[in-house]
Amino acid sequence: MQIEVTKLRREYYSEAKALWRRVFKDEKAYIDWFFLEILPQGQGFCILLDQKVAAILFLLDLPYYYHKKSRKGFYMYGVATEEEHRNKGFLKIIFLCRTICHRKKRRIDLLCPF
Repeated sequence: MQIEVTKLRREYYSEAKALWRRVFKDEKAYIDWFFLEILPQGQGFCILLDQKVAAILFLLDLPYYYHKKSRKGFYMYGVATEEEHRNKGFLKIIFLCRTICHRKKRRIDLLCPF
C-alpha cells in the first residue's frame, strides 16, 4: 500500500468530487461550483492510497483583524475520508504534512478548523 500526500491536482478532481458527494450528500451543481469558483482561491490537498483519492481537505483564505491589524488565516473546509479508510489518521497526516508547512511558508497567523 503506497500513501502519498499531495496538492489536489486536476487529474484527481473527479475522484475528489465523488468522495465529496458520498460524504456530504451535496448536489453536483454545488460541488462543481466549489471546484470551479472557490478552490482556485484556496488550496486542496489529498491522500492518495495506491494512486486513488482516499481523503481530501481544503484550505480557504480567511483574512481577519486582530488589534486593528490585518492577519492571514485559513479555514479548513470539505474535510472528508473514504469510509473504509476512516480512523486511520489520514487527515492528521494531511494536516501535519501540509498545513503546518504552509503556515510557515505563508506566515499564517490562524488556522480555523470549524
